[in-house]
Amino acid sequence: TLLWGTLARCCSSEDCAKLAVQCGLVPSLLECLDPEPPVEQQKWSQEQRRKIQLEALSALFQLVQYIPEAFMEAEGNSTVLQLLQATRSREVQKKCLHLLQVAVRMGKAFAERLGQIGAVGTLVELFTDKDNPMTSRQMCASILATMCKE
Repeated sequence: TLLWGTLARCCSSEDCAKLAVQCGLVPSLLECLDPEPPVEQQKWSQEQRRKIQLEALSALFQLVQYIPEAFMEAEGNSTVLQLLQATRSREVQKKCLHLLQVAVRMGKAFAERLGQIGAVGTLVELFTDKDNPMTSRQMCASILATMCKE
């Protein structure tokens, strides 16, 4: 997992970013976020899956800034939103929101896609849930405000 973060940071270089796109780094990381784990991940404990998801989200946070088109093409918004809706982990929830907060700033297409996949309802629901930490609720408001601005 340390390798994912290193690879993601290397993508600040255009050559590395091109190679990451060719190798399918973004789709591979998104597979780790699937709420319904693939067969090879079903042997993992909940805690192992949570840790992998957190590492994948951290790497994707970098990658969406360096290769946003790869994130869009791989339906990154949709995958992250599905995980956000399914997770019970506050830590995973916070990382998902942080990633969406950056993704929505990548351009109008990102905001439009989030709207098309129903992010507004999920974000409003999370925002109004008083059990959610204030930082998570603020991120929901920030994402919604950016979606409206775009």
